[in-house]
Amino acid sequence: RHDGLIARGTRYRDGQTAGPQGSERQGEGEEQYQVQDEAQVGRQGEGGGPVQAERQGKDQAKRQDPCPGPFEGEESHAPLTRRSGGHAVDTPLRIFLAQYDLCVGDVDGNSHRVLEAASAAAKAGAHVALLPELALAGYPPEDLLFHSGFRRQVQAAMQRLCADAPANVDVVVGYPEYRDKSIYNSAAVLRGGRVYANHRKQALPNYRVFDEKRYFRPGSAPTLLDVQGARVALLVCEDLWEAEPARAAHAAGAEALFVINASPYQMRKQREREAVARQRVAEVRLPLVYVNLVGGQDELVFDGNSFVMSADGTVTHRLPAWCEATAAVDLVRRDGRLEPIPGEIAP
Repeated sequence: RHDGLIARGTRYRDGQTAGPQGSERQGEGEEQYQVQDEAQVGRQGEGGGPVQAERQGKDQAKRQDPCPGPFEGEESHAPLTRRSGGHAVDTPLRIFLAQYDLCVGDVDGNSHRVLEAASAAAKAGAHVALLPELALAGYPPEDLLFHSGFRRQVQAAMQRLCADAPANVDVVVGYPEYRDKSIYNSAAVLRGGRVYANHRKQALPNYRVFDEKRYFRPGSAPTLLDVQGARVALLVCEDLWEAEPARAAHAAGAEALFVINASPYQMRKQREREAVARQRVAEVRLPLVYVNLVGGQDELVFDGNSFVMSADGTVTHRLPAWCEATAAVDLVRRDGRLEPIPGEIAP
């Protein structure tokens, strides 16, 4: 519970909701945000309206951002050069998967876990650390997103992470991104004391236990990261369950897909996840690295079961279910393509 931090909202039988901007009285500390309108934006974020409006005020927003980085659609990756010297074809790209239990609303505690993962990744010789979807906020944060105090906590935590994250590892962390009156479910890449790249979730689920269109605007573009001589694309959870985000990433030149998730458990869910992942890699012929949340929040439980899949659909790594776990995974270049070196596969 987060007493005093829950924004008022009414749920209707048809699934529509009225948040702070639709209620008769706005709660103390609440702010008004432009939430997702299903009639205007489809599952793939058609239209891209928020991006154009954001760009008009990007200079002012950048000055206010405590951890400045690229806006969606701007340059979010550097030329293809390795950070550590040598020959990219001979040196593996090492990814550190942090399958953590992160608490909704505990922004300070979650930020310490992010730094813990980054430190462990650096010690393991990893080039990239992957944490789950909305790791900084916990999942699902729901109406906490509308509270001004929560927004300030998130922004202060991002500033600390930019300042304190190890310089020799890229940290991919999920967080709620606030831009003007919009909120995005984003994945930030922390490098060199700033947000080096930023991906906004494009496919917002709004079925069964998911209600993301109430809170978030969709992204509209792929995000590629150049690391260790390879170009990798970032996806957030539902982006994998729709075909277009992976296809757009492939068309932009991606050589691998990194997917951060908060995917809750249901019967045979891991089989379903891996079947969907296998369909995506078959379409784009790229390897995939998938990190998931573990733990519970209200009626949702998250089972972990993070995994790595080669471009031919073979699972080469799987972390255990129902517990925190970490793993260092290597991708190597063979015949011009990235391939995971097989490792431990939990049942």
